Amino acid sequence: MASLFRMIYVTERTNLVLLQLSMVAAVLLSLLAAFHSRFPADLTIARWIQAPATNPADGAAWLDTFMESVSSLAGFPFAAVSVAIVGTALLLARRWRAGLIVLMVLIPQGVVFLVKFAIDRPRPSDDLVRILDASSSGSFPSGHAFYAFLFLGLLLVLTSAGVQNRWLRRGLMFLLTSLLLLIALSRVYLGAHWPSDVLGSVFFSIATLMMLLRVYQRMGGQWPAVQEAYSP
Repeated sequence: MASLFRMIYVTERTNLVLLQLSMVAAVLLSLLAAFHSRFPADLTIARWIQAPATNPADGAAWLDTFMESVSSLAGFPFAAVSVAIVGTALLLARRWRAGLIVLMVLIPQGVVFLVKFAIDRPRPSDDLVRILDASSSGSFPSGHAFYAFLFLGLLLVLTSAGVQNRWLRRGLMFLLTSLLLLIALSRVYLGAHWPSDVLGSVFFSIATLMMLLRVYQRMGGQWPAVQEAYSP
């Protein structure tokens, strides 16, 4: 994760290349998902992630509750309220560029739902995996995972750039990274998505994050150098 953000800070050209590569990967994966209900490795990975809960003797009820709670952090209305609160707080703190960029996260979230509707990939079925979170909407890409990677990823960038205290910066970045990964993992654990649905969200979110950072720069925002964001 840290390597990705170091790449973001290098040059605008690096940002453009990463934007192009992630968008191409997202489009290709979308085309494949439109014709395949799941990919070859999806079922194996999903069952491996759900393995701790497959044996009743393991007493994994607490893990079910934990994953459901983590997943809810990226669901409506919590996700929209979180974006609104953080964006408004930044505006009130007179960091209007960062505040506007955070609020703009709500726009691509709507685009993802259009992609889900267009591809209309079926969700995992209970004859293949354990289902704890059923939904009638398309499976690809995962809206929860997209929100997590985009919103929390953007907060990671802003934290690494704006928090001067070393220990506070590292603590916040560790917390955000852990939460981001747990949300993505929870979507597969709960049987709501295939791993490839989450992977598609990763590519879409990286491309969108690169776009938002380019807009931020056009607004006059400055990207910090690597040594400034990651200095000890």
